[in-house]
Amino acid sequence: QAARLRAYDPNTRVGGPLLGDATLRTLESTLRRELTSATTSASSSYNMLGAIGIRFGSDGKLTVNDSQLTTALNANLSEVAKMFSATDGLAARVDSVITAQIGSSGALTQRTTGLTQEKARLSKDRELMEARLATSQKRYQAHFINLDKMLNEMQGTSSFISRIGS
Repeated sequence: QAARLRAYDPNTRVGGPLLGDATLRTLESTLRRELTSATTSASSSYNMLGAIGIRFGSDGKLTVNDSQLTTALNANLSEVAKMFSATDGLAARVDSVITAQIGSSGALTQRTTGLTQEKARLSKDRELMEARLATSQKRYQAHFINLDKMLNEMQGTSSFISRIGS
């Protein structure tokens, strides 16, 4: 989902709504850092995803080396489990990041609130602009009607003067 929201299509020259968004980049880098960090309470052989065959691919998605993961699980399931479930484990760290981001004072919550307020402000500005345009249009129509009347009167006067002079 995030990839689509921040994508840029060079054919249409249209970017996703979150293209270049700093909040999204920060969240992604923080999650990536946690996913690649070691769980210090697990043994050094099984304290990181990379050690059990889970890595980031060139596309930014996690990839799994099935044989390396199977070997790690068969060799020491409890240490692999500890990497995920310890108090300093991957699950706790990722949960901490997500909770901090989506909590009431989290960056995503604040960003969402800010964008919602900006949308409301832009909507109000648009309504005011449309009202000003409608007023301007009425004023210009009134001027046009008056000019048209004056032109007709002048043409009538010109015709009258032409007939008198002939």
